[in-house]
Amino acid sequence: MDKLDIDAFGVKKIMAFKQYRSGIPVRLATNAENFEVSDSATIENSITIENSITIENSITIENSVTVEEIYTRFDVPTFSVVGESGVVAYSTDAISWTGTTLPASIDWSSVTHGDGKFSAVASHSTTGAYSTDAITWTETTMPSSVQWQSVTYGGGTFAAVAYYSTIAAYSTDAIAWTQTAMPASVNWQSVTYGNGKFLAVAYYDTTAAISTDGITWTEGTMPSSVPWQSVTYGGGKFVAVSYYDSTAAYSTDAISWTQTALPSGIDWRSVTHGDGKFVAVANYNTTAAVSTDGITWTSTARPAGAGWNRVTYGGGKFAAVSYSSSTAAYSTDAITWTQAALPASIGWRSITQGDVNKIAKMNNFIYP
Repeated sequence: MDKLDIDAFGVKKIMAFKQYRSGIPVRLATNAENFEVSDSATIENSITIENSITIENSITIENSVTVEEIYTRFDVPTFSVVGESGVVAYSTDAISWTGTTLPASIDWSSVTHGDGKFSAVASHSTTGAYSTDAITWTETTMPSSVQWQSVTYGGGTFAAVAYYSTIAAYSTDAIAWTQTAMPASVNWQSVTYGNGKFLAVAYYDTTAAISTDGITWTEGTMPSSVPWQSVTYGGGKFVAVSYYDSTAAYSTDAISWTQTALPSGIDWRSVTHGDGKFVAVANYNTTAAVSTDGITWTSTARPAGAGWNRVTYGGGKFAAVSYSSSTAAYSTDAITWTQAALPASIGWRSITQGDVNKIAKMNNFIYP
């Protein structure tokens, strides 16, 4: 047996052993990758790790092994939020936030996570950035200085769209970006990925854009010419919400859309999906909206904030940020929300969540 998988406190841990034969080290799995041994021996007793994780069943290990070092690999759910003047913050619980910096003091408009990287784009700049941990960011170059508005990840590709432009961009690693073309020069506002497709929606336009690879885009049609502000995918549906009115829409294929209604009189800014629910937040209002199917929406209360701007889901929590204050909020059920504090009072523009992979050496391993 080359590794042990333990699900402890909801965190998957992979332990790797340093293997010896006759006192001579033959292989060291320093990064929790696989290694193999031959022949056989059986250990019938329990193996105990001193942080209250116990394996009580018998374990068969092939060949005689001396355990000298043990490592654990685990994913840490991490939120990242970007905003004006190069300010960025991260949190592992959506409660306590820590500020850090992006490579340039510009207005960062959107951040996403995929394939082990956070990727951020900025408005009217060729500067982009990526990070593997949401703490240390590295500058990269976008193919044009257009007003990059939204970035997402799916199908092995990062895709970014720009406001009032036919220019888009794609990357397989969040480092090297290639310019491509959108089907129309409209105010592209939001892009998402789901069901094998990228989908972009536009502000005050019925034009949408669809792509299976983030490279070649075809024109689609939204059900009305409202200010489509945000789009997401979940539960087998694409769902879009509009600003300045109560219009929403849903589609199972990103092609045929049905219009529906959000609670009225609110400037809806962002929508996300998680835990079987769609959740939308509004600007300058303490109301959120929840839907289990993207069709019928119910109002719920949010903490007071200065313009709720973006919402996301990850690590068992919904998290939202405001546009012009240091206020954030989190919820485990999208109904009861708790206020949290961001490290600066700026225009927070975008929030995302991703799992950051960590590897750590474990001490005090007892091997009977």
